[in-house]
Amino acid sequence: MPSTFGYWKTRAYLLEYVGEPYEMKWYDFGSPPDYKGEDWYKEKFTLGLDFPNIPYYIDGDTKLTQPLAIMLYIARKNELDESTEEEKQLVDMSELQAQDLRMELVQLFYKNWNEEAKRAFLNPDEKGSLPSYLKLFSSRLQDSKFLVGEHVTHPDFILYESLEWALFAFPDCLDQYSVIQNYHQRLYNLPSMKAFRESSKSVD
Repeated sequence: MPSTFGYWKTRAYLLEYVGEPYEMKWYDFGSPPDYKGEDWYKEKFTLGLDFPNIPYYIDGDTKLTQPLAIMLYIARKNELDESTEEEKQLVDMSELQAQDLRMELVQLFYKNWNEEAKRAFLNPDEKGSLPSYLKLFSSRLQDSKFLVGEHVTHPDFILYESLEWALFAFPDCLDQYSVIQNYHQRLYNLPSMKAFRESSKSVD
């Protein structure tokens, strides 16, 4: 029986990569300006979730919320991440570093979307700016195909999604970072990602 992934209309990159059968349960944000999400709130407390929220993931008796908890479960289930102790350490650090960038983007998009904040986010001299993160990731990826070496791990999908968000808002933001451009393209061109983009589960 396929698992169920419930969220607003988004992409389940990790599930696609590991090839796990799943059903996508999309919820509607609702209409502006309130975006009440009534579809979700009708079901929120009926699914047997310990901490009802979205995204959620149901796999038989396993019922999870929180994005990182879901990603970690899928990665462990499919033996995606850890091999050596050194790799485990890199996975942990890469996950948190990629998550930091993701949260900077969330803050910008949902709380500080104004010209001053956008300029600061693109300023290499500003703490927490996009260039400050790209410089660090470029250094890590200089001699590595992915964040933890030659194989994909779950932090790659956190970073990939963050780069997709950044490119949507700032289409030229990677122009000076060829290492990051190449990394982004490696993930974009994975067969599973291509198949996903061409499937009915993909969203614009």
